[in-house]
Amino acid sequence: MKKTIFTIAIGLFGLIANGQSKLDIARMEYNNLRVVEAKEIFEQIWKTPASQNEKIDAGRQLVHIYWKFYKDYNTAKKYSDSLQILSKDDFDIMFQMADISIQAEKYEIAEKYLEKAISSASKDYQLKRSKIKFAEYVMNKSQKDLLEQKAVNINDVNKAYGFIREYYLNEPENLSLTRLYLGIALLSDNDSEI
Repeated sequence: MKKTIFTIAIGLFGLIANGQSKLDIARMEYNNLRVVEAKEIFEQIWKTPASQNEKIDAGRQLVHIYWKFYKDYNTAKKYSDSLQILSKDDFDIMFQMADISIQAEKYEIAEKYLEKAISSASKDYQLKRSKIKFAEYVMNKSQKDLLEQKAVNINDVNKAYGFIREYYLNEPENLSLTRLYLGIALLSDNDSEI
């Protein structure tokens, strides 16, 4: 461990002397599949004085790393909660945590993040992504409910259907969207349309 930290410190010193920022170095480490080294540098940026944008970028990367590589939902959420304080109602933060919460099957938390993502979406593509993600959330949660012999939330299903139908009709050649639309339509009161 000490050898790793020493190696990172020497490497950082050399790269920073060449004009690269710590953030650039952390990204380079990540892109070279040195995740542990990247995580350590992102954590250094997070813990030391840095610009707000650098902290936000490092924090987003830490959320991603802690979930993708460590499946550590609690640490990822801790960074995400801190990011929400740094960057009020940031779409990317809400969307990222909604996606992670769905993967972790923490559906109540996912729904709250999705509502925030939808309300904070300032661009059309953000609104589209968050509405499609809402439909994915409803599909995943409904499948789990059915497997556990619980009632499906038909209000959420119909809301998801309203969201996804619009995008499906504009992109019927999109296979993942088509699968999602068909699944939601079968769960909804609108299965006669398929």
